[in-house]
Amino acid sequence: MEDNRTSSRRKFIKTSGAIAGITVIPSKSVWGACNASGVSGGSQALESVCQVSSQDDPENKVSLGGFPASDFQNLFTAVNRGGLPNLSARGTAGKMFTKSSWLDASVPHRVNNFDFPVFRYDGNGTSTNLIYADGQVQNTPVKNKLNSLDGAKKNKVNNVDPHLIKGVLNSSTDWHMSELLAVRGKLEMLANEKLTYVSGVGSNGKAVQASFNVLDELKTGRGPVLLQISALYLNLIAGFSSGVPLGYTVKQYCEHLVSIMLENATSPGFATDLTVKVSSRFSAPKALEASSFLSAN
Repeated sequence: MEDNRTSSRRKFIKTSGAIAGITVIPSKSVWGACNASGVSGGSQALESVCQVSSQDDPENKVSLGGFPASDFQNLFTAVNRGGLPNLSARGTAGKMFTKSSWLDASVPHRVNNFDFPVFRYDGNGTSTNLIYADGQVQNTPVKNKLNSLDGAKKNKVNNVDPHLIKGVLNSSTDWHMSELLAVRGKLEMLANEKLTYVSGVGSNGKAVQASFNVLDELKTGRGPVLLQISALYLNLIAGFSSGVPLGYTVKQYCEHLVSIMLENATSPGFATDLTVKVSSRFSAPKALEASSFLSAN
C-alpha cells in the first residue's frame, strides 16, 4: 500500500450531532468529498469536507445484501495443491452466482472451453465434486449416467464428448472449472482498482494522500477499515449491493468513506463504528445470474 502519512494527520474538527455513534454534519457539497478529487491541492478546507453527513451514511444509502470480505478472500485465495479453487472456494462461487444453463462460448470472451473438475453447489456454501480433475467420476447420484456415456472407460469421462456430459449435468447447480474461473476472474478484474484517500495533513495545511489496491486488500486482509471498504467497493461495483449517494461514483464514495474512517479521530470509536456500519450491510446476499454478470460491461 502506498502510504504518505505524516505526523500532523488527524487535524479535523469535531462537529455537533451524531447518528448511531458517528459524527455527522447535516449536509455537504458533493465537491467537498473527502477524497482525492475533493481536496486535491488544498482546494477545499479539510475541516469542512472530511466529515460524514447523513446523506452518505452507509446505513441510509447502501442496500442490505452483498458478501462479507471473508467470502471474497476465500474465493480469491483458497486453492488445492494443483492450484485450482478448493471445495470451500467452489461453495463460495455457488453462493455468489446462479446458472440457468452451462456457460460456454455464447458468453463473449469469458468461457470458451470445458474443464474438469465438475462440481455441484449444494447450498449454504458447500459443494460436492461430481467429476475430479482427471475425469474420474465420483460416487454421486449421477455416477451411473456419466459412466454410461459413449467414451466413458474405467469410471472416467475425460475422453467423453463434453456435450454428452452437459446433457447429464445441465443444471443451475452444476459447474465446471472454467465457469468458476471465469466468474472469479471477472471479480478480480473489477477489484483490481486503486483507491486514493486522505491520509493526513501536511505542514502546508494541504491534504496528504495514500492509496491501496482493492484486490490486494481482499486477498491479504491487513486491517478492518481497508478490508471492509474493499468489500463494499466490490459488492457495489459487481452489483451484489446498491446505493451510492447522489453525485458520487462507487470509487469516489468508497474513497470518501475510507478517508473519514481513518482520519476523523475527533470522536472515540469513530472508525470502529463506521466500519461496523459498512460491514453490517453484508447480510442476506442474493446471488447474481452468472451469464448476465459475465456479459455485463
